Amino acid sequence: MHKVSGIVKGTLVLGVLGLTTACGVAPADRSEVKVTNGREVAESEYPSVVMLYDSVQGGICTGTFITPTVVLTAAHCSMAGEVDADGIVDLELAIVRIVDHENKQAELVATSTRIVRNPLWDANGRNVNKYDLSLVTFPEGTAQGISELAPTAAKARDTFTIVGYGLNQTKDMSNGESAGMKREGVNTVTAVRDGFIQFTGKDATTTGDGTDSSSASGDSGGPLFIDGKVAGVTSGGGWGGFGRARSMYIDLWSSESRAFLGKHLELD
Repeated sequence: MHKVSGIVKGTLVLGVLGLTTACGVAPADRSEVKVTNGREVAESEYPSVVMLYDSVQGGICTGTFITPTVVLTAAHCSMAGEVDADGIVDLELAIVRIVDHENKQAELVATSTRIVRNPLWDANGRNVNKYDLSLVTFPEGTAQGISELAPTAAKARDTFTIVGYGLNQTKDMSNGESAGMKREGVNTVTAVRDGFIQFTGKDATTTGDGTDSSSASGDSGGPLFIDGKVAGVTSGGGWGGFGRARSMYIDLWSSESRAFLGKHLELD
């Protein structure tokens, strides 16, 4: 998640809280824009992938429509709300869309009607753990696209694509100028274990060719696509050393994920 300022009259003004350097996000059509560990894409690409905004914490996450009304994201993207025994969260999340990068403005697209997160995420420390999943419901007609869940589990050496609205690097989390730009990147799975899909990628701004990508703050909850299907959800990461960033995505084929999704969705 990455912090931004609040929604005013239906418009989100993107500005990192507490930052004096949040002077705006460069326009998407500027040729010198460099997107870390990924390639900047138009909002119309990956239409199932949306930017989520939490007005309580002032943070953004990424999510994916997996049904006409349900967005799959990380549990920690709803951490501002309390959860009951059934997983229902007393919080609203919004879908927002950038309309003016230069002036840091976005429009409010829709507000959630229901959030359910895996209560085991809370029970296991409310941090990066294998239960880090939420399902967020939005009104009919909100989704511009839907992505299917992967029919098989990810495995080491699988090639994948990640999509998110996060920062353009992982080294300086106080630099929020790039937050809110949709980007894609490609990489290869290093390992699948302990409920996570794991890999490493570049941790500094690149030329934006999309290779050797990793994830950063704001990409939380975003999808990991294998053959166009959602196989994982961004949970967390850390330093990998030697200019590398380590990313950890929830494995949607783990027994823990299947139990949660199977309870709330019709899974084969």
